[in-house]
Amino acid sequence: LVDCPDCGGLLKPDVVFFGESLPQAALSDAFAMADSCDVLLVVGTSVKVSTAVWVAGQAASSGAALVVINRGPTDLDHDPGVALRIEGDCGVYLPALAHALGATA
Repeated sequence: LVDCPDCGGLLKPDVVFFGESLPQAALSDAFAMADSCDVLLVVGTSVKVSTAVWVAGQAASSGAALVVINRGPTDLDHDPGVALRIEGDCGVYLPALAHALGATA
């Protein structure tokens, strides 16, 4: 992170760092989408952050299948809501999935 050369304020990317809270609007949107999705992709995360666990749990409780793609173990690996667990690089599997579903770049 760096300081803004104009105002001296902190410049940071539009991401949530470990230990920070999600903005309330984003959290509400995530739960609303989890309630209505058929499949939730959990990609490139160990799922160590509580919010990720809560959203995945909400989706599973609403009947969604969970698909986990990650290099290394996750906290969802033995969750009964996980329909598919892919061990590997999300940079390989996501483009392949998009292609299989007919997406074009």
